[in-house]
Amino acid sequence: MKKSVYLKELSQSFLGSKGRFFSIFSLMMIGSLALVGLKVTTPNMQRTAQDYITETHLVDLAVMADYGLSAEDQEELKQVKGATVEFGYSTDVTIAGQDEAVRLFSSPKTLSTYRVRSGRLPETAHEVALSEQLSPSYQIGDAIRFTPSSDSTLTTDTFTVTGFVQSAELWDKEVLGQIRAGTGDLMAYGVTTEAAFDSSVYMIARLVYDELRGEPFFTETYDRKIAEHQQQLTALLADNGHQRWQVLRADAQSEIDRGRKQLSETKEQIADGEEQLAEARGALSQGQSQLEKGQELLNQGQAELALNINWRLVKPNWLNRKNSSMTASWSLNKQKRV
Repeated sequence: MKKSVYLKELSQSFLGSKGRFFSIFSLMMIGSLALVGLKVTTPNMQRTAQDYITETHLVDLAVMADYGLSAEDQEELKQVKGATVEFGYSTDVTIAGQDEAVRLFSSPKTLSTYRVRSGRLPETAHEVALSEQLSPSYQIGDAIRFTPSSDSTLTTDTFTVTGFVQSAELWDKEVLGQIRAGTGDLMAYGVTTEAAFDSSVYMIARLVYDELRGEPFFTETYDRKIAEHQQQLTALLADNGHQRWQVLRADAQSEIDRGRKQLSETKEQIADGEEQLAEARGALSQGQSQLEKGQELLNQGQAELALNINWRLVKPNWLNRKNSSMTASWSLNKQKRV
């Protein structure tokens, strides 16, 4: 009896407020769908991300050096057991006439490759593929000019856009990181060939560990192993920064010493030149003195010659009437006067 009354009242409550019933039912259905969606979305997103990582061969760890990886650093990284290492170049620039900062990478061989969204990857030192952030401002075939920093290793500042790409190392489309160029915020990135860089050292080293191949990145096992490798790599490279600084300091000191030596040699050459100039001036002065004496002798000779000629011209006519002995005596006396 009580049960039938309860069911009767329950049915009357539903039938008497159909709108409220359907509202509550709809909310419960939407909540269930949302819960199911959240449960399904996470695995789908992880699977999609893992497929992208596998496609582009994303690195497990990367080592970046502001002042480059020396030959010793490279050899040390190559000795890391169970790891594949690949080196590359990078530099920070700004777009000419603007403050937007862009990071240019050399095209990788096998690790952290780029997904081409349109166009193609660069093939020469004067070509570049840009990130999709710059696609509204540039088209394939356009020329883009960068303003390199003072320590840039680029061989040119003007490139032809060959396409637009996505990087496996930079997933975020808004916040890409901080750099030392422009405003300090990385706005976009690009990739060009190694030939576009002129440097004796690499700027970045990418590592992939054999034991992590095929291990999903979202598992606790991956997190634990990558943390161990990171600690080992940090310990391995702990003193490399100081060693690199010493090498750079020695190179700078060598340049300073070479400059000082050149300056000293130049000063010696100037001193020798001044001494030679002084000797030349002395010789010139002596020659000038001799020239003046010669000129004086020349003037004196010319005066005597003029006097002799004048004397001959004013010779009295009566001398022509003298006898031969007198004429001979006159001629003799004349010669003596001369």
